[in-house]
Amino acid sequence: MKGNLKYSVLAVAIFLCLTSCTKAQETVTQNNESVGAKKILIVYLSRTRNTKAVAEMIHQHVGGDLVALELQNPYPENYQQIVAQVAKENETGFLPPLKTKIDSIATYDVIYLGFPTWGMQLPPPIKSFFKEYDLSGKQLCHLTPTRVTV
Repeated sequence: MKGNLKYSVLAVAIFLCLTSCTKAQETVTQNNESVGAKKILIVYLSRTRNTKAVAEMIHQHVGGDLVALELQNPYPENYQQIVAQVAKENETGFLPPLKTKIDSIATYDVIYLGFPTWGMQLPPPIKSFFKEYDLSGKQLCHLTPTRVTV
């Protein structure tokens, strides 16, 4: 039962993302291949692999480039240690350096950005991503395993 609920939530998230990001949807042909005019980037941060699963499903439907957001110094595996570290980063405004580099971000028209909500805030690595890259003029689609917004 629990597994079915998880897949149902993932399916709803994918449906909402595909239907709410209409400009990105226009770039997809009937056989789900990306076409010329719009270049799509899917960037995700995933601790439990749920956001990764949604990002991969979106990628299957819209094409484009799929990139995992990684830190230069990864978070610890222990959940309580991550919670404490993220809380401290949020309190101090620390932005962890990213290992992931996207050299050609200016060439993308549509960016799907997937991440969990940590402590009711953006995760510090996502804040680092926003600070590092100029996303002016890009259509942004935010996806999480439970919610999609444009």
